[in-house]
Amino acid sequence: MESVSVRKLKRAALLLALALIINIIYKVASRCILKFIYFCFFSSQGKEYNEIFWWQKIPSLERVIWKVVDYLEN
Repeated sequence: MESVSVRKLKRAALLLALALIINIIYKVASRCILKFIYFCFFSSQGKEYNEIFWWQKIPSLERVIWKVVDYLEN
């Protein structure tokens, strides 16, 4: 019969292992996904270069997009 502390330690180890796996997947995939999003938002779709993009009309979305750009450039 396992003691309560051993079960808690096993559960903690399992949670930490899951967190590690999720973090590794996130780190590997996030760059690819963010680069794809970057390409989608900044590709000109036959527009003039002096026009603003659709996402620049929404201030909160524009802040998020520029944070993604800053993250990708660093």
